[in-house]
Amino acid sequence: MMSCFFRTSGIELKVVEKFSHVHRNEHVYGTKLWKSKNIGFVRCQSRESDRALMQKWKKTEEVRALKEMAVSTTPTTIANTSISNGIGILEFLSGKTYFITGATGFLAKAVVEKILRTAPDVGKIFVLIKAKSQEAAVDRMKTEIIDSELFEWLKQRHGKRYQDFMLRKLVPVVGSMCESNLGMDANLMSEIAEEVDVIINSAANTNFKDRFDVSLNTNTLGARRLMDFANNY
Repeated sequence: MMSCFFRTSGIELKVVEKFSHVHRNEHVYGTKLWKSKNIGFVRCQSRESDRALMQKWKKTEEVRALKEMAVSTTPTTIANTSISNGIGILEFLSGKTYFITGATGFLAKAVVEKILRTAPDVGKIFVLIKAKSQEAAVDRMKTEIIDSELFEWLKQRHGKRYQDFMLRKLVPVVGSMCESNLGMDANLMSEIAEEVDVIINSAANTNFKDRFDVSLNTNTLGARRLMDFANNY
């Protein structure tokens, strides 16, 4: 939260931040400044006019924000970032085939986007989608996943090949966490089980107005059905 107080002799920018460490520093213009470690100028007094000082500060902040935005959104910068020396997550993701539930929800979509962005050489990603038919599942996958704004970076990276890339990686599977065998027939379950390396469960009922038995069937019994699938196949 920031509140500004204007004076004739100078400007006081009072920034309220819990546990913020404040220290004193000298500006290149000889102006005495109070700086917050994370926020910027807290108090400044200068012989220059208030308006000129505010304009300089605003321009500096805008330039800094644009530079940070350019760095964070440049594909080459992201690609060249040395993030492979962590705990081995990227190495684990590469080449794997996944089975993800709740893929049309926000959390699972974020997981799918992260996998395809950081490890584009993954195998297939089977996504369990509640639908009446395979065609309806494909349409829902295109509408709620592929066309989502969350995948904007991948769209820019792959350009005209984005749709082909996504359809090659994502495989919609008609089913439901609320049904036995996840709503899939035994042959399909066996086929998926032979290829899948990793199962990610993100299906949940977050509508707290639903009856208890409805939420229990999805959030608890649904997870147990998925565990049975993992154990049996």
